[in-house]
Amino acid sequence: MRRAEYGGIRLLGSRTRANRRPRQHRRNRISEPGLRRRRRPGGPLPRVIRCGGRQSRPDARRKGTRSPARREHFHSARTQRLQYPWRQTSGSMMKPEDDIATTRPGNAENGRNRFSVFSGLALAAIVLLAVGLRAYNLGAQSVWYDECQSVIHLDKPGLFAYLRAERSQDWYMTPQYFILQYAWAHIVGDSATAIRWMGILFGAASLPLLYAIGRFLFGRTAGLMAALCMALSPVHLFLAQEIRPYALMNVFVLVSAGAFLRALHTGGRPWWILHLIANVLLIWTHLFGVFFIMAQGVYLLVRRKIQRDTLVWAAAHVLLLLPALFWVLSINRSFVGKEEAPAVWRIAGNAFGDCMPRNSPAYIPEDRPWENAPPAWTRPLRATFSSFDLALFLFFMASLLGYCWQHIRPQKPPEGAFLLYWLILPCLCLFVIARGWRPDAFAARYTSYCPLALYLIVGAFLAGLPRRTWRAVAVVLLVILYGHRLALTLASPQRTDWLAARKWILESGAPDQPVIVYPPGYHFECLYNWRPESRSVSYAANLEYLCDWTEKTLSKEKSAWIACVGLAGTDELAERLERYLKARSIPYEEKGYWAFQLPYLLVYHLFSPETPATADAIASAIRAATEEYDAEQARLRTARAARAEGLALLRSGTHEAGWQSFDKAFSVLPWDEEAYVTLAMSIQKEKKGYPRLISAARAFAETHPNDPRPYADLGFALAAEGDDSGAETALRKAIELDPANQPAACRALLDLLRRRNDTRGSLDVAIAAARNMPSESVFASQAVLLALELEDWDAAIAAYELLLNARRSDPFVFERLAQDLLAKKHDPQQAAILARKTIAIAPKQAGAHAALGNALMETGQRDEAFEAFRKAVACDPKINPALYRVMADLAWERNDYTETVKTARQGLRYAPDDAALASRLAQALCKQGKWKDARAIVEKQTAPEMASILFGIVANALLWEKGDFTDGIAFARAFLKRHPNDAGAQAILGMALRHENDMDGALAALRKAIELAPGASPWTYGNLALVLLDRADAAGAAEAARQGIALLPTDSFLFDVLAQALCRMGKYAEAVEAARKAVELNPRIGSPPWTLAMALIGAGRHAEAITAARQAFDLDGGLADTYRTLFDLAFEKKDTAAARQEMRRLRRANIAMPYELMKAIEELSRDNSTP
Repeated sequence: MRRAEYGGIRLLGSRTRANRRPRQHRRNRISEPGLRRRRRPGGPLPRVIRCGGRQSRPDARRKGTRSPARREHFHSARTQRLQYPWRQTSGSMMKPEDDIATTRPGNAENGRNRFSVFSGLALAAIVLLAVGLRAYNLGAQSVWYDECQSVIHLDKPGLFAYLRAERSQDWYMTPQYFILQYAWAHIVGDSATAIRWMGILFGAASLPLLYAIGRFLFGRTAGLMAALCMALSPVHLFLAQEIRPYALMNVFVLVSAGAFLRALHTGGRPWWILHLIANVLLIWTHLFGVFFIMAQGVYLLVRRKIQRDTLVWAAAHVLLLLPALFWVLSINRSFVGKEEAPAVWRIAGNAFGDCMPRNSPAYIPEDRPWENAPPAWTRPLRATFSSFDLALFLFFMASLLGYCWQHIRPQKPPEGAFLLYWLILPCLCLFVIARGWRPDAFAARYTSYCPLALYLIVGAFLAGLPRRTWRAVAVVLLVILYGHRLALTLASPQRTDWLAARKWILESGAPDQPVIVYPPGYHFECLYNWRPESRSVSYAANLEYLCDWTEKTLSKEKSAWIACVGLAGTDELAERLERYLKARSIPYEEKGYWAFQLPYLLVYHLFSPETPATADAIASAIRAATEEYDAEQARLRTARAARAEGLALLRSGTHEAGWQSFDKAFSVLPWDEEAYVTLAMSIQKEKKGYPRLISAARAFAETHPNDPRPYADLGFALAAEGDDSGAETALRKAIELDPANQPAACRALLDLLRRRNDTRGSLDVAIAAARNMPSESVFASQAVLLALELEDWDAAIAAYELLLNARRSDPFVFERLAQDLLAKKHDPQQAAILARKTIAIAPKQAGAHAALGNALMETGQRDEAFEAFRKAVACDPKINPALYRVMADLAWERNDYTETVKTARQGLRYAPDDAALASRLAQALCKQGKWKDARAIVEKQTAPEMASILFGIVANALLWEKGDFTDGIAFARAFLKRHPNDAGAQAILGMALRHENDMDGALAALRKAIELAPGASPWTYGNLALVLLDRADAAGAAEAARQGIALLPTDSFLFDVLAQALCRMGKYAEAVEAARKAVELNPRIGSPPWTLAMALIGAGRHAEAITAARQAFDLDGGLADTYRTLFDLAFEKKDTAAARQEMRRLRRANIAMPYELMKAIEELSRDNSTP
């Protein structure tokens, strides 16, 4: 034994040829990008060399280790071989002895075997699931006509007698299954439930066989998926419960198919022998199994042409199936029936057995009360049955197309095309026989083995999906589609429910009363299902015999039973029978028992009349029932002729004559629905003749009191004639009768109430209509608007929730609702919730994203709000420009200047005159250092006011952020050439010139700015005061500062400048007051406390000055770095020598020294030097 590691998985194996072959394959197959092979002729196996990198260690394999590149490659090759076993170098499929599931399965250390254990457990779970589904409610299943033929002769004295009796009933019968059934019945039991268990076991045995074929062709995943499809299939659930040979036929089909594919692959004689045996047993189980054998022969002929092995296969089948041919020739091939030839589309129905059903379980006639109707919780399932049926069909078609793309086109595996022959050819052959010979032969159960190929195709397609997430989603979707159908199948009766009718008879207290069954032949079902009670059961062929039997039986018995099986003509016979019973005054009870797959059952419990009748009276009653029915049919034909005449006149434009023809139709047949509908539509279209419609609607409502249409039409006509009260009553009656299908009546009632200004009543009608008709979104929208008009927030939110539940969205209504929730109710959380729900329904609705952003802004979630606004403008770039402003501000707040520029430019594209966006764009460009672009924005602007704003932004950034005063001054002077009367530009130029020590120019520019706009900018006075201070004009500076304070008395800067001017003037007390005011107005900056400290020093209040200076140092790090050391030496440590030395150092560094500070240090020095 050797031990090695491949991709981190330990493997055990011997040096046998079987175990060496996969390793040889792994060495030769190198598919990883970046690796190449190199081998000398006759030399050893190629060494793996990474292209563009260093060579892997030559002795890595000899030492039992591998380089990371080789380990990764071998792990990838192993994974591909697991999923696609046919991808071999030789182009053939992997043999079973090479598969990882068969590599020493008993060894627990084998890492691969763990996967086979999981597959076995999964298969066992699927089998148990299938058995559980097929055994569910098994004892409540009645025996129907075909099954009755299989079991009714089980009491024959011997096997051959049983087979002869059975063959007389089943023209296509072959004895294989019935021999097993006879033995099973005499060993296990002859009850229907016991015999059904034999079919269930055959159905369960089919699952491992189907898994084995899928595993052999495509891998374990495909096999498990195919088995899961069969386990969940309602069709195979039904057939497994059948007391017929279909489940056993599927077993032999799967054995034959598996052996056939193995024989084609390996050429082994045992597989061919098993294949022939399975085919012989298949043909003796059901004659229509020959179509599957034909599919195998056609596949052999197409694949291998006419070769020796094909001829041998054909000859062997001819010899082995020759006895079956003599059996077929002895069949009574005559056919007398009225069944129509099948349509072409039913070929797909037989192949895709689980969808496109002939009898839909979603349809239940409502004309009779069905005792065994499905529970109420199945109504949504039945309502969506057609959609799920279409979805399952599309899933199968997608799987079929995907399978052809994955496997048929590249021919991987080569035997994969056989599944298409298996799926299509048997159905096609049966269709040809049905069209040319017996239409009744085209039944899906005769080719129930064809969907098995479809399950393998679905499994192969799912297993071949490239991503695990895709496979998981597809499997979940498949389970949901099958679960929908299974829920209806398990909750609904499938076969003619004789057992439920028997229960009613037993509960009636008269189990021995006679029974008659219509039509003939079905009394055997009644006898078998109602055993062991002994009762008289007969059959009737027509109404006359049924009535005669009723009279004779009721003359002797107190009651009797009639059972009618729902075939063609049963409804007409039942209607005539009921008329007869009413004419004879015979009391009766009626119950219906519905069945989805098979005919329904009508059961009548008749009671003896009080007075017997003579033969003439009986005949008269029969004639009366028949003649009354015939008379109604004649009146119906007359009314239809008048209706057709009226319709022709309406089409020709002769409305009055056409309406008169409809009046004639109504006089003959007042309940003619089609005539009434045509008349009502014509009058409403022409918008005249409303009195005629009012009369017709009232007459039709008398014969159809539960029909909402005449009441709705009556409401429309009365509203048109001005009778609002009568119209409201009629419309409300129509809505009451059918609230889920009266949108026109609801709209008319809403219009009527709105005309009367009844807002609350309109709101109630709109909400009720939205709940009853969720597909009509207009009612929910109207309800929201009406509730907002009344400021009924709960009703508005509830109405909008109804709109969302219907998967609809109304942008206008939502924007109104969100705006009112934010502006009036002040509930941003609710607005955000509704916005998110709207986005889930309509992800491209810009207003919903904008409303979500506004709500998030209200709650402080600014980053989330920005993303919501971004999605809003992505959905609709021409949305409100205010969104762009908000987005630009949010991006500016988080210092994302690139996003600010992008958003502002996009907004200016749709709102070029938006000053806020242009300003934000200029600011962001300055922050990015794109001065050329920023100046270009100013130069391109022609509007003076916007140009002034943009110039101020760019110039201030250029001067105080970039510090380029030369360029800033040039930029200001250039701007003033174009706009010489711009006071703001003059002020900015003055500040720049002051910084450059051009005091004259600064003074002139600032005075010009004040001259142009005396009250425009109080800060211009502050800057003028600073210039005057620099020119030693303290009084002028104080006056300028006071003028600025007069304009803006809450500005800290102006009081600070005033305090500095007062200090220069020696008015320290006033300076202290002004400085304290500046600190009070803006305690967050360091300049006012520093000015206060200097004023206090000048006033001789050193202790207070120290406190103010500390506050300034804490707020302004620059002040602290410059003056803290000097201040501490002078006022806290009292070291005047060191203070003077520090002061000299600051002067050498060209740092200005406050006059008050220098004066205080000099005074302290003199005081310290005085003895």
